[in-house]
Amino acid sequence: MAYLITKEVTNKLTWKFLCAVGIFASLPLIYFFIVHRSYEFSTSYDIFTFLLSGILELTFPILVTLIYLGSFSLEIDDRFLFYTRSRISIKNYLTLKFSANFFLCFSIFFLFTFTMFLLSFYVLPHYEYIQAGFANAETNFFPLNNLTAESYTLSQHTFTQLFAYGPLAYGLFYSTWMGINAALYASIGFLLLLVLNNRFLALALPYIFYLVGSFMLGAIGLRIFRFHYSIFPFGFVQQSFWVPFVPFAFLVFMCVLLFLYIKKNAERLDNLL
Repeated sequence: MAYLITKEVTNKLTWKFLCAVGIFASLPLIYFFIVHRSYEFSTSYDIFTFLLSGILELTFPILVTLIYLGSFSLEIDDRFLFYTRSRISIKNYLTLKFSANFFLCFSIFFLFTFTMFLLSFYVLPHYEYIQAGFANAETNFFPLNNLTAESYTLSQHTFTQLFAYGPLAYGLFYSTWMGINAALYASIGFLLLLVLNNRFLALALPYIFYLVGSFMLGAIGLRIFRFHYSIFPFGFVQQSFWVPFVPFAFLVFMCVLLFLYIKKNAERLDNLL
């Protein structure tokens, strides 16, 4: 099975696919170089949050579903799976597809986030204009607020507590966290494709849930548990380390429920495919 998963992932990595991923991944950097003179960054972490905020935060579930589920939904629509039954069981085939989807989404978002981290902490700070902003903060902002760059970063947002163990500890953890959440939303979309006849609705539901769920949680006074804050905690004050794991656990619970539903209705699923 490991060989088949590797082959499935490799087949997906066409030049067209890689170019598309590369273009989208470079957009935050392009935007940064266009507007950076309108901002003053105090720390490397400020650069990092700038690169990951905005459009990525808003469209996260959409980007996740575009990686693999678009082509998989076409296979279902074309009844492609119907013709694979003579070569491989549907159960094994779906396990293969699910694993490839999970691994691909995790890997792409992990690598993207970790690349942004490396650029923010080890490359962009050497840029002359950024150095001027850092120097200004060291001279004015931090002394006036009785802070250092290190203490300021430690208390900025959720997960920045990890800077106590060094920037790399934060970078690796947050990149992994981003990758796992991407894979989780992709998994929900995958399972919904097997449950719903309407493919567009199945692919749109993770995004709708991401936005509407976050809005509803804010409306009932549970703002700290908003789904986008658990992944992108940059627009909110620092919370305890366990807080982002609450919405994450709920998403895992949803995945388990969908899986159990599919398992219980295996005969209906067979007719659907």
